[in-house]
Amino acid sequence: MTKIESYDLNCKACGKDFKAPIYESVNITLDPELLEKIWNGTLNTVKCPKCKKEHFVAVPLLFHDMEYKVVENGKEVKKSKMTWIDLNDGIEGWKRFHAFLDMEGYFDEFKKREGLNH
Repeated sequence: MTKIESYDLNCKACGKDFKAPIYESVNITLDPELLEKIWNGTLNTVKCPKCKKEHFVAVPLLFHDMEYKVVENGKEVKKSKMTWIDLNDGIEGWKRFHAFLDMEGYFDEFKKREGLNH
């Protein structure tokens, strides 16, 4: 299940304290629009209400695909896939997560739509 929590944040640019909703888990089967937010880098990116600076909030994230397809004994089978991603190391963790999902084929639809080569 997708889980969103309210976080107390502080803008590094202007010092403003504010609250923002942050995803702690995403279920792309129930909420497929979240996959596009991951693709374009807007998931857990917040804007300071004072100075409008955007910040990526690095928190651990549970990624869940209830209809992940694997081949077993020559037959395609749907299985639930859950992956725990530690994004506490910021943008580097995000890049590894993005690369993992790209390797698994999750972004193929977006790449085709945008005319990107595989």
